[in-house]
Amino acid sequence: MQKHPFPGRLEKNLLDTVNQQGAAEIFNGLIDKAGAIHKRPGLFFNQTLTPTGGGVQALYYWPAKDKLVAVAGGRIYSAASPAATLTPVSETVATLPNGPVKIVDTGHWLYFCGSSGPMLCWNGTDTATQVADGAAPTNVSAIAIINQRVIANQRGTNRFWYTSPPDLEHPSNPLTWTGYLEVGRTSEDIVGLDVSGGELIAFKRESFQAFYDDATTPFKPILGSQQFNGLISATGITRLNNSLFFVGPDRVIRKLMNREVVDISTPMLQRSMDKLMD
Repeated sequence: MQKHPFPGRLEKNLLDTVNQQGAAEIFNGLIDKAGAIHKRPGLFFNQTLTPTGGGVQALYYWPAKDKLVAVAGGRIYSAASPAATLTPVSETVATLPNGPVKIVDTGHWLYFCGSSGPMLCWNGTDTATQVADGAAPTNVSAIAIINQRVIANQRGTNRFWYTSPPDLEHPSNPLTWTGYLEVGRTSEDIVGLDVSGGELIAFKRESFQAFYDDATTPFKPILGSQQFNGLISATGITRLNNSLFFVGPDRVIRKLMNREVVDISTPMLQRSMDKLMD
């Protein structure tokens, strides 16, 4: 840390620098000749939300629409920039349950799901609404996207549902849910979905299996891809680059890459995981 110079001297130094170079860095920002201050990439602004219970459940920056998106208290909020005020964009009747929320991005639409209940979707312009009943699953706890298809499980079943890709002539239209696939025995529910190495991974409590989309028959199971490493819950999984990190029912943290599973829990991590109740 360095002492801040006297304000008058700081202003003089800045003006001298601006006149010479056209711009100068100032306290983690950028000031130009016109006196405008610009945000440097990577900085953050504080936001305040007062949801009616549930707290902040998800945050996402939507590159295609240049919007900051938040889920709090079951409702969806949006702002035109990280510095702008977040305002609600979802209907009061269309809410998500308490707990973490997962968001998938098709470019034209965002799809949201919680730990149970219906999905919500938003096109960045109109009001966010509940995904209509019909072909779509109505009780969802896991969601993923691959090859521009959105995939969601039907909670309490061994089924995952999938959409068609976007309409090339009308890419901004909502995606159409076209079918489902049953994975293994009906008594073993799908608890998590994600993507690794261009393949869809469907997790159960005691196993997982990989699927690929050949653009003709959606999501064929890959022969020999089933492994007996399960997932503790839909929230016990995250992706970094092409690797999936997940927590098994035995509370061991594992990494999945190229269908190879590696245990990455250290004794210290394992002791911490063993203390968790859920």
